[in-house]
Amino acid sequence: MKEKIKTVVWFILLLLLLSSCAATIQKAYVASSPNLNCFEREKEKNLKVSLFVNHYEIQSNFILSKTFGLYAGLNGCFTSIFGGEIAGIYYRNFDAKKYFEIQGGYGYFSDRSNIKHMPFDFGALIEYGKHFSQYSNTVYHKIYLQPAFFYKLKNVNLGFALKISANYFDKYQYDYILVDDSHGDYNATAKYCLSNFRYKWGLAFEPAVRVQFKSKIFLQLSAIFTSAINHTPVYDGQYFLGQVTHLQESGQISNPQHICFLATIGYEIKFGKKNH
Repeated sequence: MKEKIKTVVWFILLLLLLSSCAATIQKAYVASSPNLNCFEREKEKNLKVSLFVNHYEIQSNFILSKTFGLYAGLNGCFTSIFGGEIAGIYYRNFDAKKYFEIQGGYGYFSDRSNIKHMPFDFGALIEYGKHFSQYSNTVYHKIYLQPAFFYKLKNVNLGFALKISANYFDKYQYDYILVDDSHGDYNATAKYCLSNFRYKWGLAFEPAVRVQFKSKIFLQLSAIFTSAINHTPVYDGQYFLGQVTHLQESGQISNPQHICFLATIGYEIKFGKKNH
């Protein structure tokens, strides 16, 4: 079993290493790891801590009765991103191997990140290449439902969930610039985009799969899909001494902008008397 754990962990690390920074940096819509439980103890309380590159989560759940529980979680990054969720949980063990739960709750997220001149490729780590900058000032509220199903095996629990949320953006300001000076000689080009709007609703769908080992380590992978609530022009131009000139529209991008997936590794502590 230890070898299997190592294999899965190395697979996720390789996936992250092969991804560009655009695939891992949180954007205006903050992707969070859906909270999945498989309650197995009487009056269970659990605490989960998980990480994803520059992103962390602390989640806690506790049982109130044989079918109902509560959840509270905190979500943050090392770039001035913060959020939290609270929810009620209805759960049921169909038999010794099948478990079902559904959550309904509310979340609040604020992204005031400011990333400057981050290397976008290996060449940019040395001197020339692509560099990425972004600024975000986004506040939104989340109302969500999340059904989940677990299949319990001898040494591992396999979980599947779909988080469906309605998100109200009280404020949405997000801009980025990708500067390419791969050729040197002050001959840099730039791709630039600025989004700015308020008071819009959007939908998000986040399917997730979770591998919960009996060792208390868990791995979780989720994807993020959202409805387009705004479209913003993307511009190409020349970049020199911090200024972008000769702008020409080269396309459109949909908002909210976000990463495409979230792969987390975490540790769960359970409290309570074990069921026999």
